[in-house]
Amino acid sequence: MGEHQHSSGQEVITAIVLAYELLSKVCDSVGGNHGVLGRRGWAPDTIKTLCVMALIAGRLLGLNEEQMANALAIAGCFTLELGILQSPHEEITMARNLKFAYGAYHGILGALLAQKGFKGPLNVFEGHHGLAEVVAGAEMDLEKLRQPRRDWTILNTWVKNLAADGNLEGPLEATLTLVKEHDIRAEDVAEVRIRTTSHDYRRHASHATRRYPKTKETADHSSYYTTAVAILDRAVGPEQYSHEKLRDPRWRELADKIFVEPDPKLDEFHSAGIAEITTKKGKKYSCQVLQPKGHPMNPVTDADVEDLRQQNS
Repeated sequence: MGEHQHSSGQEVITAIVLAYELLSKVCDSVGGNHGVLGRRGWAPDTIKTLCVMALIAGRLLGLNEEQMANALAIAGCFTLELGILQSPHEEITMARNLKFAYGAYHGILGALLAQKGFKGPLNVFEGHHGLAEVVAGAEMDLEKLRQPRRDWTILNTWVKNLAADGNLEGPLEATLTLVKEHDIRAEDVAEVRIRTTSHDYRRHASHATRRYPKTKETADHSSYYTTAVAILDRAVGPEQYSHEKLRDPRWRELADKIFVEPDPKLDEFHSAGIAEITTKKGKKYSCQVLQPKGHPMNPVTDADVEDLRQQNS
């Protein structure tokens, strides 16, 4: 949109910063990423993208207040994303990767229509059969949309150091640390025990679809698959999800030796994990990672990001 409007760099950066703030405010209003939307079967990005992208596109288009309100109203009526896209009970497909893109598409379309004078229901949040009632089941805290946040959200963003779901970063970093430091090979392994947060266990290990994933999109959300390839390849990057790798029987053999369990002591952390590997010789190694590389409290450097770019190019 910035390119289309020939916006300045400052205008684009401002829009990005605002998007982070607005996305987080909407997220706060529904109890966070794992709040009411997830419990009601919606994909967590549902309200966030359809609301915020219309406003960000509208800012870059230079819309006035009335047009911005209509852009939000239009987009808010036509973008809803089902939780089946990433349900732990289901195999994940390529369509999951379109979640944010579809929200952005509808947001831009809403802004362009509003620019031309198109109108929408301005009480799209609080109105009868509006977003708060239908999507959030009347559990949306509209007051939180008005409250300022304590600090700039963009300063607390994550960078995923490994090519897997962000919630798997801690357990995978712990696993990689063990296999590298102690030179553990797949053929040496007798048993692997992974402890993770209760939420991450439910999403990535508690259902049969995660034990033997059939698609790349499910594999990078599987504690079993990602742990197995981390031991086999000592890496978790894009190449670990090739068709050949998914068909490799070695990771399946290793997955049968992997046991994942929730640890309530880790629930106060995000993406924390403990890996314990027992070898066939009876040696036992353990590693705990509470703030994996890329966490706001353990940030990557510019050099780290450049290394990741080169590895994945």
